[in-house]
Amino acid sequence: MPARNRTCSARLALTTLAWIMASGQGIAEPVLRIGGDSDPVLLGIMQGYPLAADKQATLENWLDFPFNRWAFRNMRSLFPTGSVERDGPIAVLDEGPELDVASLRFKYDDGSTITGEQYFERENVDAFIVLHRGRVVYEGYFASMQPDEVHLWQSMTKSITGLLAEMLAQNGELDLSQTAGYYVPEIAATVWGQATLRDLLDMEVNVSEPSTKAAALPKDFWRTANFKATLMDPAAQQAGANGDVWYYTNSAPTTLGLVMTSVTGKSWHRLTEELLWTRIGAEAEGNIWLDTDGQGAAAGGFSSTLRDAARLAEFVRLGGTGSSVETATIETLRAPAGNSALTAAGNVAMLKLRPDMSYKSYWYQVNDGERSLEALGIFGQHMYVNPTAEISIVQFASYPNPAPNSLNWAGLTAAIVTELEGR
Repeated sequence: MPARNRTCSARLALTTLAWIMASGQGIAEPVLRIGGDSDPVLLGIMQGYPLAADKQATLENWLDFPFNRWAFRNMRSLFPTGSVERDGPIAVLDEGPELDVASLRFKYDDGSTITGEQYFERENVDAFIVLHRGRVVYEGYFASMQPDEVHLWQSMTKSITGLLAEMLAQNGELDLSQTAGYYVPEIAATVWGQATLRDLLDMEVNVSEPSTKAAALPKDFWRTANFKATLMDPAAQQAGANGDVWYYTNSAPTTLGLVMTSVTGKSWHRLTEELLWTRIGAEAEGNIWLDTDGQGAAAGGFSSTLRDAARLAEFVRLGGTGSSVETATIETLRAPAGNSALTAAGNVAMLKLRPDMSYKSYWYQVNDGERSLEALGIFGQHMYVNPTAEISIVQFASYPNPAPNSLNWAGLTAAIVTELEGR
């Protein structure tokens, strides 16, 4: 494993958000303690023994703030998981010329102008990294998160699922014009089984269904989840022709997960391991939450270190590692989807705020003239990949609400791009 990185980046200006007494000297030393009020370590969440009832992160409160700041880093303590193993040489992330993200200024959603440091505090950011031309120019960890800890990706997991499906299509193992039921007969009679893989990948299945958003699911779902059974819920009904709407749902990538396992005989975590994790030079294993059948949560259950998330972003930025399948897959992701009008009219408020964005294979196309892509997850998970400006950015967070205003992320991202493009 490479040398341990800073928990509180030396590149950040020291603040008086917290003070730690220098050991044995009685001298107050100021350190950056962004997120101190909800730091799970300082709050004593899951710390010590016996554990007080009000300090326990459970399946009932794991999405509730501030317990989510502990839960998102400790999914293996709450759920059965499958390992995504690493192998081979670790891709070295060299340091580049410093970018002072903490001091960058941009407009916040309340109309005020704030700094990057204020953004980290307000958005409950756990970790943030910026790469320019393949080198780390900023890296910060907050609220006691450590560089070797993994963090839940939430719906950024979908973007891995999209990569896997497109790779299998390039390999000739999947026909994206076929229905999911063709590959998984057990769900053939369902809305999801009757949809084509292309419609599933682009969230263009016209369906009426109970909410599948994590924050809206009943508490007992987390103890007894079975993804195939969920897809067979008769409450999900066709609402019109597929392709006429953009409808964001966890059921679509869940269906793709079942399809890929049925076709290859391999679990989501084994496919991720073979097609991606052993290819990007990961430094640590990742993990995926499993249902009662051992099926990976293809819609939102993956965890990794921040740096390995950055390596995945770089893999996409660079168009893969040189194989024709990887190159063709990422070119497919970048090819204009042409569905921005559908996405803006869809069921995700964020896309009404950013109406130029389109969507393809579980990736958001920014349509900024630079072929940029984004992966997004609830509670503030973000990945930005700009191949033209040679920039990759990843954020892990634990927001109090599932859907923070993405204009704030877009504002900071734009400020970073502007600063780096001037170099």
